[in-house]
Order: sequence, then C-alpha cells, then structure tokens
Amino acid sequence: MNENDIEQAIGQHLAGMGSTPIAWPNDDFTPNGTYIEFRHVPGERFDDTIDANGPNQTGIVLLTVVTRSGGFANEANALAAQIADRFPKALRLAAGAGKLVFYAPASPGTPFQDGAYFRKPVRIFYITE
Repeated sequence: MNENDIEQAIGQHLAGMGSTPIAWPNDDFTPNGTYIEFRHVPGERFDDTIDANGPNQTGIVLLTVVTRSGGFANEANALAAQIADRFPKALRLAAGAGKLVFYAPASPGTPFQDGAYFRKPVRIFYITE
C-alpha cells in the first residue's frame, strides 16, 4: 500500500459525507464559503516480520473545516462533529491491497482565526494492515 492508496481511500470516504467542497492537495481550489481542507501526514513505516512481508504505516489525516469569520463557531463545530462521526475508532477501509484501520477516535483540534476565515481541525489517526 502506498500514500496514494491511503489518500484515495480516506478521500473517497470523506467525499461520501455530503456536498461540502474539499480542498485536495495538489489541486487548484478557490474558497467560496465553507469547505474542508485535506492534509495527509504519513508517519512511521515499520515491519515486525522476519521475512519483511508485513510492512505497516501509521499516519494522521488532518481535515480542517474552514468557514467565514464572524459570529459563533456553530457551523464549524457541527461539520467537525460530522467528520469525527464519519471516522470512528475501529473503522476499516479497503486501500490498495490492504486495509486502513482507524485506531483512535477522531480528535477535534483547537480552532483558530485565519484572516477572513475560521478554521477547526480534526485529526484522524490510522495504521495500515
């Protein structure tokens, strides 16, 4: 399994959530209201087998809900909760020749102001199998 397999599996699962636009890596995107920003942070690759046939990888996908500034954070909080619900602990997704396992609950991060936008990150932790 490679990074493309991982990103495609998670991206397809995220896209199935609804009509919120997604800003994908390496793709032109012009913000126009609320959207989700997709970032993948690959982690450690390891292999606990003697014959080197069992490589696994850990990683984090950072999905940031971006809304316009002003008012309460209700929209960002609600969409972040939907994302967290979409990626529960123990969810398994097919990815390439293997599977992704989400080994921890999705974890909302600290929101912050970014110019005309309000950003609320959600971290999703995975391991390959």
